[in-house]
Formats: sequence, C-alpha cells, structure tokens
Amino acid sequence: MLSAQKLKKETILELSIEPTIYPPMHVVTLGKVIRTNSTRNKEMSGFEVSVSFTAINEDDREKLIKYIFKRQRELISSRKKLTILFET
Repeated sequence: MLSAQKLKKETILELSIEPTIYPPMHVVTLGKVIRTNSTRNKEMSGFEVSVSFTAINEDDREKLIKYIFKRQRELISSRKKLTILFET
C-alpha cells in the first residue's frame, strides 16, 4: 500500500479496504508493517508499505483472495494483448 508518511516496522494498523468491484465490498482488518521503502515512482511521492494481515474475518479473507486473483488475471491478459500488439 502507499503511505504519505514512513511507518516503522512492527507498527500495528487498522486497515479499511474497499476494492473497486461490484458488488461493493468493505473489509476492516488489522495488519503489521513488515517494511517501508520510498516509492520508486517519480510521479508519486511517499512510501510503499508491506503489511502482513494479523486479524481478518475468514469470509473477508476469501473475498480478498478472489478479488486479487481476478485482478491478476486481468493484468496478465492486458499484458498479453499489449505484447501481441507490439509484435505485429
């Protein structure tokens, strides 16, 4: 996730996650900061934060996993389409 401020390792966060999907989903969970790095994107300032979920409802966890796999498939598909366009 992105943060405007540098977070210390081991910091406990309450996270509110609302992926842009239909039907809408809202997940509240606890997570612990694993690492924080300055963003590599020159267009954005801030920090990339890696978080390990420490408390999450099992149903919410399953919904998030399903969403993540769906997004990964979409990203892979769009990369394949770009590759095909540039090869022709």
